[in-house]
Amino acid sequence: MSIEECVLKALEANYDIAIQRWAVSSAASRVLSERGAFEPDITGYAGRSETSSTNSTDGTDSGELKLNTRFVTGTKLSLYARYSAADEQSNGTGRVGIEFSQPLLRDFGIKATRAPLVLAQRNAEISRHEFALRMINTATEVEADYWQLVLARERLAVQQASLDSARELEALTLQRAVARMMSESDTIQAQAAVYEREANVVRAGENVRRIEDGIKEKLSLFADPAYWITAIIPTTKPVVLDTDVDFLAALHISLEHREDYYSELLRLRNLDLDLYTAKNQLLPKLDLTASGERQDEAADAGRTFDAASSSDQEVWSVFLRLELPLGNKEARARRDSAYAAKMQQLLRIQQLELRIIREVRRAIDALNTNRRLVAATEKAVEFEQKKLENEQIKLDLGTSSTDNVVRFIQSLNQARLSYVQAVIDYNLAQSRLAQVQGTTLNQYEMDVADEY
Repeated sequence: MSIEECVLKALEANYDIAIQRWAVSSAASRVLSERGAFEPDITGYAGRSETSSTNSTDGTDSGELKLNTRFVTGTKLSLYARYSAADEQSNGTGRVGIEFSQPLLRDFGIKATRAPLVLAQRNAEISRHEFALRMINTATEVEADYWQLVLARERLAVQQASLDSARELEALTLQRAVARMMSESDTIQAQAAVYEREANVVRAGENVRRIEDGIKEKLSLFADPAYWITAIIPTTKPVVLDTDVDFLAALHISLEHREDYYSELLRLRNLDLDLYTAKNQLLPKLDLTASGERQDEAADAGRTFDAASSSDQEVWSVFLRLELPLGNKEARARRDSAYAAKMQQLLRIQQLELRIIREVRRAIDALNTNRRLVAATEKAVEFEQKKLENEQIKLDLGTSSTDNVVRFIQSLNQARLSYVQAVIDYNLAQSRLAQVQGTTLNQYEMDVADEY
């Protein structure tokens, strides 16, 4: 599998991502719920009440149909039709009217009225950023496991090659021992080296399988029994780029694309709105209310609207309603709490900015360091190879020992592993830099909005 195939499979099937996707859906549902506060609704009732005395029982039939709506200005408007009729009356009374209420201090204005909806919308956006962050982190984890698998397989290949060399050396030593050209200690040394290499191969093989299982889990491959024992063979080769990364440019990209940074900024805006709302609740409650009504006799409930709307009996009223809390400790406590929460969030953002600076610096430093290590370890492999070749020539001439050749083989293998480690570390550093910049998904041409 290529690294792209692994990452895309993980983004499609990983359970953590699937769980976070439902969190986005839940947050979107809360937005829809808050929008419902501005939708009109119809209420109504119909019933009968009776008053009993010793000599008689009087009853009254009544009913109401009412349309209520609320506007983003905080205005509440109701249209209603009412009917009531007593047993002793030939006709009932029909009424149609309108009721109006507008806050003038507390809960006044579009900002205060829409606050719950705006908070829900921002929380939904935060949820989307957290979803994108989960995708980035998962992709980075898969990339890291993939490169670790490449390294583990390379270690296994080196250990196997070392074992093959040890076996060849053992066979050569045994042949020369028979010909009295080598001592018994040389033979024992060669045989011990073979068993040591066999143990290294076993350990390296187990490490490969462990890393493979981690990748399979992230890709949810264990759901298919066919993948339980199937090996993962990496096909993507690690590359090393001979280019430097500019710190300030990388930092600018991070502050522009980091999902967690955007989430914290949105949380600050939410806390600003919470503080505004808390301050608004300190104001006295002063509401302007008005109502108008027409009424007339109606033969039955079905004629209420016709009778009342054509009547010239009108009742209008306008008044102000004032509520002035004494002490208002609860509202002041909410304001102080909202202010403290805002200041905490400001500090969190400053702390995050410093952490981003450190993470970008460390990622770039690791990238540059490992690029230099790749060049150095590559040269080390060349020299260790030459040293081994020279020592093998000495062994053929009888001026060296098996022990020396074994040590040179070990040095060459260690140099090869150091080189592969440096190459893998460089690619891991690339993945880490993309993660701290928030650009991991760009190389896979992933549009996170399509994943909601």
